[in-house]
Amino acid sequence: MSGPTSADATEQDESPGLLCAPHSHPTWSEGRPEAAMKEDNDAYSELKRNLRQTIKELRDAVQQIVCENEDLPEQNFNLNVEEQSTFEAILEQEVTRVRAEIQRDILEKYYLYDVLQRECWDSVKVKSRLIKAFHLDVEVQNYRLDERTQKQLEDLRRVENTRKLEMAVALNDTERAVALEGQRVELHKPESVSLMGSFSAQLGHSNPYIYDQFSVITADQRINQIILLQDVIYRIKTAFNTEFEALHRQKVQELKRVSDRNQLIRELMRELEVDAELWEPSMADSECPERLLTVDDSEIQAEKYVTTEQRREEERRKLEELSHLAAKEDVSRGKALDAMMDGVIEVKKEDILKKEIPPPECLVPSTEEEKKAYEEYENKVKALNEVKETHKRSLEAEIKKLQNSTQDATKTVDESLTKLLEKKEKCTLAINQEELKITCLVESLLMDEEMRDLELKLGRKLEKMEAHKDEIVEELKRLEEELKVFHEAYDSIVAEDKILDKDFRKDFFDVPNAVVDVLYKLFKRRPWVQKMRAQIDNNPSLLQDHRLCGSPSTDAHGKMLKAMEDLNAPENMPRGLNPSVWERFCVTRRAKVESEHQVKLKALTLAEMQAFLQRRRDGEQAAQQQIENLHEELESVHREKNELLIDTMVQVIIKQGQVELPDTDLTVDYSKVVLYHRNLADRLREHIRMLGDEKIAAMEKRKDVRKGIIQQEWENKVLREKMEDLYNKARSIKMLRLSEEQRDMIHLSKKDQNSRMSKQVCTLEKSLAFMEETHLKNVQQRIRTIEQINKHAARKAKETAVLEQQLPDVQLKVAELRHICQPTAFEENEEARAEERFSIIAEMSSLKEGARAQEQTLAVLRAELERLTMRNFPSLDQLKHH
Repeated sequence: MSGPTSADATEQDESPGLLCAPHSHPTWSEGRPEAAMKEDNDAYSELKRNLRQTIKELRDAVQQIVCENEDLPEQNFNLNVEEQSTFEAILEQEVTRVRAEIQRDILEKYYLYDVLQRECWDSVKVKSRLIKAFHLDVEVQNYRLDERTQKQLEDLRRVENTRKLEMAVALNDTERAVALEGQRVELHKPESVSLMGSFSAQLGHSNPYIYDQFSVITADQRINQIILLQDVIYRIKTAFNTEFEALHRQKVQELKRVSDRNQLIRELMRELEVDAELWEPSMADSECPERLLTVDDSEIQAEKYVTTEQRREEERRKLEELSHLAAKEDVSRGKALDAMMDGVIEVKKEDILKKEIPPPECLVPSTEEEKKAYEEYENKVKALNEVKETHKRSLEAEIKKLQNSTQDATKTVDESLTKLLEKKEKCTLAINQEELKITCLVESLLMDEEMRDLELKLGRKLEKMEAHKDEIVEELKRLEEELKVFHEAYDSIVAEDKILDKDFRKDFFDVPNAVVDVLYKLFKRRPWVQKMRAQIDNNPSLLQDHRLCGSPSTDAHGKMLKAMEDLNAPENMPRGLNPSVWERFCVTRRAKVESEHQVKLKALTLAEMQAFLQRRRDGEQAAQQQIENLHEELESVHREKNELLIDTMVQVIIKQGQVELPDTDLTVDYSKVVLYHRNLADRLREHIRMLGDEKIAAMEKRKDVRKGIIQQEWENKVLREKMEDLYNKARSIKMLRLSEEQRDMIHLSKKDQNSRMSKQVCTLEKSLAFMEETHLKNVQQRIRTIEQINKHAARKAKETAVLEQQLPDVQLKVAELRHICQPTAFEENEEARAEERFSIIAEMSSLKEGARAQEQTLAVLRAELERLTMRNFPSLDQLKHH
């Protein structure tokens, strides 16, 4: 292969041309390409070597692959067409799916873009933007305004028509009252700014249909007032935005003018050959928000996809451009014009700053004609330099004028922006005041609505409570009648029970009295269950517990009857008593037990009825109390509602006061605060300021007097020094010694001096000619020396090549010797380092001692300087004393 051979040849070509000495000396322009080629070879030699190595490796790899392919069978290179078509179909499906997803995503983004633009951009009548100052840290933002809806406009027209009618009716009533009373009354009394509650009228954007703050009472009036105040806010914002847009257009125009001036300044600076950076202002994105909706090609990082139709259209357009260029007319005349007159009909004015006057042939004139020519050349050069300087000054003045014009124009815009900022503050203050009015009106409407809802709620609740009370009253009447009837039945049962007790002895009149007494005791005797029942009856709490437990009376009565049967047994019959009498006694006692049981049941029922009736009466009283409370709440709501209608919120503008208190505590105590007029404090501050100015003026006057004294002393000292220097110079001039030549020149006449000067000039010319000959000989000798040096350099290059071949062996030997001699050298180096460190330490100690001595000397000199300063510059107290 020819790779190594070509590489060697190239390396030989790249080697420096020092091996053969040049036979002639080329010029700078002839040697510049060779020097550039040499620099290029030195700079990119490593890169070229790597590229050659890479190309060689690639060539070997390709040849190896070719050799391997020659040995492989032919079927390894045949493709499966069916498998290929299957993969292509799968690939096409995947591409279609991905394309559909991308298109769907693009459609979603387009939809979101349309929604956002429609709701957040197109619906906005005035977009929010800024204006930034050129030189100040000031920026002003306009008011963002949405397009008013049709409903808002209709409401505004309705309210204005209503106010027109109300104002016409009020005017007619006022005129009628004036006619009846025979008095003259001012129909339109202008309100003050403090009573209007805002500065919108001062700005000239008030609505003539706005209600007086003291006449806004009803809810409809408040709603109408809110609509009118919103219209006032809209007018203020619209008027400010108009001024804002005018200033924005002015700034855009000024930016264009600044760009034109900078272009002219660059041309002038190019003519002056001055390279300086110019101030080039620009508009920010916040000042031009429309730029946010425009996407530049530089912002798109992805590669642009070009369809087949677009590619064909681009090729067709390029072909049309080529055909159009080919069909153009011959431009030979234009080329000749460009070549002769720089492409213009008129001759360009020659650049004065680049104009040069050719020098004469002889720079050292020897004859009179040459001297005249040289003097004429110098005069022309001087005149040209004056013209250049004048032209340069005019260009610099023009540049400065343009820059000053730019500064003045931008400062004018900044001043207008500052005024607009002040106007913005006033408009914002007026808008905030109107919004505060709207907030108060909305709050009053909400409170009115809340009270109305509370009134309706309390009214419904009162109606329900009255109906509930009526039901309770009717039920009480019914229960009282039922209780009365039941009480009569209970009284009758109790009377019957008492009759049974009284008729006991009458029923046993045929029995002896002793037996009757025993029987009466048995008649009164009750079983244990009955005793427990009696205890329960006597204790109401036990009765209540018994009732709550829910044990039925029938079970207790059954148990009692069983116990009575045990008592009616014949074993309990007294001795000597007839069994028939005992049976009659048992029947009578059983009737008595039944009667007592009925009385107790009736008593329990009566107690329950009375308790239930009492609960109903308590419920009636509670209902009556709730009704009274609801009546009180309704009266309170009515009272608050009337107070809200009468005591309306009025916004009043007052002057801002001033509180002068120590703010050290977290809470300020205003109990000992004195209220006084602000003018008094202003006068006191003015007096303090005047006294301070007088004191400062006196101190400055004293300082100036002291400064004048020191200045006079210094000038006196300077004059003395100058006088001494003049005395020394006069003494030196008297002692000055002149040489013989200087004495001769002093005593010779002017003609002799000229002849002597001409002789010296001839001598110098001869010396100059001799020096030129000597210089030419030296140049030829140097050329021969250079040739010898080049030959010697070539020989040395050959020797260097031989030494470079021997260099690896020598380096190996040096490494072995260094490895052998390194420990010994290390010990010697340690001793040398120790001595060096010792010398450094000794030197540092001596330097520290010298520094300490110098520090003491400086302290003494500083004290002496301070003493002299105090002596030379007395204090103000000494001045007062003197």
